[in-house]
Amino acid sequence: MGRYVVLFIALSLFLFSSPGIAGALPDPVSINFDDLSNAPTIFTSATPLRDRYVLSGGVSFSGPSALDGGAILIAIPPPFPFGAHSGTNVLAFANIISDGAKMINGGYPLWPETMSFSVPWKEVSIWVASGDASALSSFSLTAYDQGGNEVDSDSLNTLNWDLLSVSSDKGIGKVVLTKTDGGLFFAADDLQLIGQVPEPLSLMLLGLGLLGLGAIRRSRG
Repeated sequence: MGRYVVLFIALSLFLFSSPGIAGALPDPVSINFDDLSNAPTIFTSATPLRDRYVLSGGVSFSGPSALDGGAILIAIPPPFPFGAHSGTNVLAFANIISDGAKMINGGYPLWPETMSFSVPWKEVSIWVASGDASALSSFSLTAYDQGGNEVDSDSLNTLNWDLLSVSSDKGIGKVVLTKTDGGLFFAADDLQLIGQVPEPLSLMLLGLGLLGLGAIRRSRG
């Protein structure tokens, strides 16, 4: 009987700690914002993106204050002259505080946008485009580990769609997306997370599970 108890514990530890098993997220995670089929076309009919992708991708979104942040919109010009990078929807921002941009919850579509992850990732990328077809916009993406330490950053100047990408072998716990100049509007699309980085506890559990399985195998030999 004791052997079967050990086997059960070992298998439980192994399954609990193994990526892709027991509720782990897919790898990679891709979010194109197109699953919201009834997305609005204007900010005044939208709400800031928050927890829509927590279950499917382990990503939560937040703006500079509790009511603010980017909203999922159908990218119809104006104000987004380049449309979506893929599909129809984008994560849209307008750095203005006025009734013309006030969202349903009373907030505004302001950046910077923070994207926090339930598990750390090795690489995070997102496409960005200006909302002004006549002026370049400056963008930055800053990555932080789960302890809040900056681990990487990327920046670019662009008009049409271009890619921001950050990476860290230590694991990225969150990224902050912002635009520093060049027009009042911008859009982001096709967020991708690649390479889950096992946390120390998961590695320990995996090791214990493997040790338990090895001990059972030796006892049977």
